[in-house]
Amino acid sequence: MSSTEILLPVFGMSCHNCERKVEASIDQLAGVSWSKADHTENSLCVRGAVSVDDLQQQILDLGYQLTPEVEAAIDPEQPVSSYSDVPGFNLDVSGMSCASCVRSVEGALMASPGVVQAVVNYAGGTAFVRSRGGQQSLLDALADAGYPGRPQSDDLDEQERRIKSDFSAAVFRSGLALAAGIVFMVDMVIPILPTLANKPSWLLISALVLIIIGVSGGHFYRGALNSLKHGTSTMDTLISLGTGSAWLYSTALIVAADWFPSAARFHYFESALFIIGFVNLGKAFEQNARGKASLAVSQLLRLQPVIAHRLLASGEIETVDCERVSPGDTLRVTAGESIPLDGLVVSGKAEINLAMLTGEFALKPVGTGDRVTGGSMLEAGSVDVCVDRTGAQTTLAKMIELVRQAQNSKPPMARLVDEIAAWFVPVVVSLAGMTVVIWWQLAAPELLPYAFISAISVLIIACPCALGLAIPMSIMVGVGRAAKSGILLQDSSALQVAGKIDTVVLDKTGTLTQGIPVVQSVHYEHGFGAEDLVDCHALSTHSHHPLAKAVSRYCLQAGLTAVAVNDVESVVGRGISGFCGSTKVAMGSLLFLRGLGMQLSQGIPESVTGPVVYWGSEGKIKGVFHLQDELRASSKSTVADLQSRGLQVIMLTGDHEAAARRIAAEVSLDVFHAAMTPHDKFSFIQTLQTQGKKVAMVGDGINDAAALSVADVSFAMGQGTDVSIQAADVTLLNNNLDGVIQLHQLSTQVAQNMWQNLSLAFGYNILLIPIAAGALFPVFGILIHPALAGFAMAISSVSVVLNALRLSRSTGPNGIGSG
Repeated sequence: MSSTEILLPVFGMSCHNCERKVEASIDQLAGVSWSKADHTENSLCVRGAVSVDDLQQQILDLGYQLTPEVEAAIDPEQPVSSYSDVPGFNLDVSGMSCASCVRSVEGALMASPGVVQAVVNYAGGTAFVRSRGGQQSLLDALADAGYPGRPQSDDLDEQERRIKSDFSAAVFRSGLALAAGIVFMVDMVIPILPTLANKPSWLLISALVLIIIGVSGGHFYRGALNSLKHGTSTMDTLISLGTGSAWLYSTALIVAADWFPSAARFHYFESALFIIGFVNLGKAFEQNARGKASLAVSQLLRLQPVIAHRLLASGEIETVDCERVSPGDTLRVTAGESIPLDGLVVSGKAEINLAMLTGEFALKPVGTGDRVTGGSMLEAGSVDVCVDRTGAQTTLAKMIELVRQAQNSKPPMARLVDEIAAWFVPVVVSLAGMTVVIWWQLAAPELLPYAFISAISVLIIACPCALGLAIPMSIMVGVGRAAKSGILLQDSSALQVAGKIDTVVLDKTGTLTQGIPVVQSVHYEHGFGAEDLVDCHALSTHSHHPLAKAVSRYCLQAGLTAVAVNDVESVVGRGISGFCGSTKVAMGSLLFLRGLGMQLSQGIPESVTGPVVYWGSEGKIKGVFHLQDELRASSKSTVADLQSRGLQVIMLTGDHEAAARRIAAEVSLDVFHAAMTPHDKFSFIQTLQTQGKKVAMVGDGINDAAALSVADVSFAMGQGTDVSIQAADVTLLNNNLDGVIQLHQLSTQVAQNMWQNLSLAFGYNILLIPIAAGALFPVFGILIHPALAGFAMAISSVSVVLNALRLSRSTGPNGIGSG
């Protein structure tokens, strides 16, 4: 069977975890070389020599569905492009006034040619879009829908200016409307305006009020008209209906007072003005607070150096913008400067501050051959760095993009709220209409004006602003809080799932352990000691093998100085040899040294458990290095902490039984499995899930990728392979297992915060809509004035935002927060 690319429909996937579950299962099929699932498009793209029948059966076995209509149209010989290489665009979107706008904006973007994914975040006023049609087509689609967009800017000064400008404009609009409303309120106590009988004067007052409404609230009316044009309704619709009705009623009263009963001859100009004033004031504070919630990306952007000092071939140094640096350029970095871009140290020694990656001050010594990350601060020394990553390929740029995408992503709960919000405004308009009908049927004639007041109050007080902010604000703040602690989330769904896990599966090498072998002990031939390792040290410096590097580090710590070694020969997987003067020296496996004619000296063990390196010279094998992988400093405490929280902790490793048992004993783990293949790990996690477990997997290698992809939430160590990082939901940049506990804790806090926000939003509406409609009037004579309704609506939105911002301010024992 020839290799082809096949596109299949898959229905029932609800999140990125589902995608990874499908991909991991499909990848196990013989002949499959690559697969990509997309839950937003209900699709699966598979590359390889595999039959459609086998793929369909595997999908059905996983519990997902196929659509017969689409299924019949599948042509397995027809190549179909996958979504993995579709460009992504981050956009700022203007004009969204409430959660109802989200669906309109997403619909407009999805209708744009070439778009395969669009996620809109009302709280951030942003959108993340994957499209083959280019950025301009997306901006055109937004403009046509009445929501002007622009590419997200990395210019922090511009962002701050825009936030201040928007805040100042909103405060001005609010102040103008409130000042005018106060004039009418004063007139109720101290008459300063003409009587209603003075029709010309009041017609002029009506015109002035209309002008103020246009200046202070024109954006509400423009938004409402735009929504009407596209057959939708939003908060702007409710504000416009409420304030417009109040102005029209008042003006009609001035023009034809005789048409109205004497009990109904009251104008409501102050209601329209106060509604616009209070809503604008609430929006001003809300937007200002929301701007602070996006500080996670801003703080990362501030880490990006602007200039670099480039070394020229002549030896001179020139100062250039980082944008002009190319891979292969060598940069000079001195104490007190940030490393401009990712690269390798080619000369010099220094200490760099890893706070950018870890969230905590930590110094790391670097020298020739070490990798450094752009944005890290060089605290002492001086190094020359050969750049190998620029632009969007740098670690910092990827961090910024990942945080943006995670803040824009939506957990299932958020999508449900978006669906509810889309129907919210029509329901509110219906409730306002029902309010008028009920008052008309039940109230005495002299009370009928209250029907109008109550209907306007219902329209205003029920705006779904708080509902739309409830979950996105918690997500934005939570993702930013995690990023500051060196925890990068690929998708916000991990914030929901991490707090529900009851089982944590840990890889051993590179996860519980450092992943770097170190010399634990050395056996010497009788009469020899560490001072006789000079030739061995010299030879080890010529090898890049991890075991040779461990020997080299050991010799350095012993204070040995390498001597000259010539005619070096390396045999992959066996060892390395050379000549110190006329003496043959070698290090490697026992078999390799014996192959060079060297004899095992008395006292040197022949059978050793674990990784070892033999060394010899002058025809004798003179010693053996015993190596092992050491625990990470945080492993023991993290495992104990996880267990104290009631979570089951299991270790899976491909290493042999003895090594696994040693590490398990050191971290007090009772359950572990050794000699596990990648498929064994994958199957083990699936078995746990069939038992109803919520499983977190932590790993760092290619052999962990399948297990990471199928886990409910997965963590990759920052020093791990690209494959494991791409397969995981979360990357621990600081390579610290504490991140698992921190995210578990943060997940619980974010979930609580989201429910608190939803309770505020729904509880506010459930409590106040009946009161606004007049439910308390028959018994207590209580009505909510439309102006007070506008104030209450603004307070509800601000309260949700402030509650979400608590996540960024509180800190707990692990540095994430205490709720």
